[in-house]
Amino acid sequence: MELPCGIKPSLSRIIGGVEATPYSIPWQVFFSVGCGGTIISPRHVVTAEHCGIYPGDDAIIAQHDRWNSSDGTRHKICDKVDHPRYDIAIVHLEEPVQMGPRAVHACLPTLKYAGDFLAGKLMTVSGWGNTNYTHPNSPDKLQVVNVTGVTLDTCREKYEDPTGEYVTDGDMCAGDIIDGGEDACQGDSGGRILNCENYQ
Repeated sequence: MELPCGIKPSLSRIIGGVEATPYSIPWQVFFSVGCGGTIISPRHVVTAEHCGIYPGDDAIIAQHDRWNSSDGTRHKICDKVDHPRYDIAIVHLEEPVQMGPRAVHACLPTLKYAGDFLAGKLMTVSGWGNTNYTHPNSPDKLQVVNVTGVTLDTCREKYEDPTGEYVTDGDMCAGDIIDGGEDACQGDSGGRILNCENYQ
């Protein structure tokens, strides 16, 4: 049974996070190169361009333990299209993903979420990236952590970018950027940040 986009099934590096309940983030994809991605249709996954994913690489759907070869289903990548200006890529799969409780495509955001709409709101990030910034340690199991949205002005101040050259109006900031702490890390690239609250 295919679920609507963005709906988690009822199944009983992330810094400062915890191991996710297995298969509770059904749009999460693991790439054999070490990055994450997000299912957006049965044949397409969005990820970060800098991950260096190429045709012939594997996208692993419904993965929890990245070192367990029997966990998840492998799909060969047949094509990848990079955005000309942003660190985004769309990966095309040779065969469609069998959608169901362990594989659901994510809902894509609309323009209503632009700017500071998500500032102060709770979101979730997930991945297999480093769990410690100073002593890198990649976990075997999918990790998840809640983060809070931050205004673009706060983000620009933190990263000393008053003109918005790097933190543009099209960006979104989240996490404990002031003091450090719970956040995504190296190896979590390409994964999705999920709006945990319902804002209609």
